[in-house]
Amino acid sequence: METTQVSVLVEELLKRPVLCSFDKEKFARLLENIKVGNSSKFHEEFPNETQRIDDCNFIYEFSLRKVLRNGNAKNYQFSKVKQIAASFASDLGIYSSSVLTRNLRADGEILGLMEKSALMVNPFSLLGRLDFFECEIGGGAEFEHNRPVLIIPGVRGNEANIVYLWESRNTIYRRNGNLVKVR
Repeated sequence: METTQVSVLVEELLKRPVLCSFDKEKFARLLENIKVGNSSKFHEEFPNETQRIDDCNFIYEFSLRKVLRNGNAKNYQFSKVKQIAASFASDLGIYSSSVLTRNLRADGEILGLMEKSALMVNPFSLLGRLDFFECEIGGGAEFEHNRPVLIIPGVRGNEANIVYLWESRNTIYRRNGNLVKVR
């Protein structure tokens, strides 16, 4: 990926309150090394590298999952098999970047933001995963949130609210290991 594109994406990541505490250089290295070239594919996957922050009784883990080609963000039709698989994963509280990628391609508002970004700001967006754990002192995770993080360069104001709402709708919540809320 080109240096200017990397710079824009890293700056967008760091605008998120929790993500600003993570290692900027590690994000940049991951982005610089991913092969994106011209392709009709919608996304490329990142190697599985997680950054972790321990903050008193809170643990945050973040990983970049996919780089998305904004110009290839087009309406997407789920096959029946993929619809069933997505529903099954959702019902069980399984976090799947592949299912989330399909979900965002089926969301007209998100597609519009990605297409606008492709024309005005950056040809790429990012999909990441933020896990948040709230722990009891000396015990295991009492609360766990698995949240997708969608970074679309240039999205501000009300447009950002559309992205945050999509992330919230796709967040999985657990308490003491038991599923509390899914998409």
